[in-house]
Amino acid sequence: MAETPDLAAILPGDVIQITDRQDAWFQMLLLVEENRSWGVKAHAMIPTEAGVQTAYYRVPHGKFARVGTAALVEAEIAKARETMVATLKEQGR
Repeated sequence: MAETPDLAAILPGDVIQITDRQDAWFQMLLLVEENRSWGVKAHAMIPTEAGVQTAYYRVPHGKFARVGTAALVEAEIAKARETMVATLKEQGR
């Protein structure tokens, strides 16, 4: 079951699912890259005959559910996650 997100708890490397039925990507699973005041920047990896393509998407807060944390992420996303966790700890969250 998907979690209702605490906005500060959405971190790079989290997997979200779009819950807005009006969204063209409804039910799509995405990997979070950034959490911003307006929502999240995330992406999906889409296999094609030409290789894997990355499709970026922005999702407003309140239009997705956090599914969990990805088991494998790119080094850049892992570093962003570590930085955000450290920042949240400093803020006492």
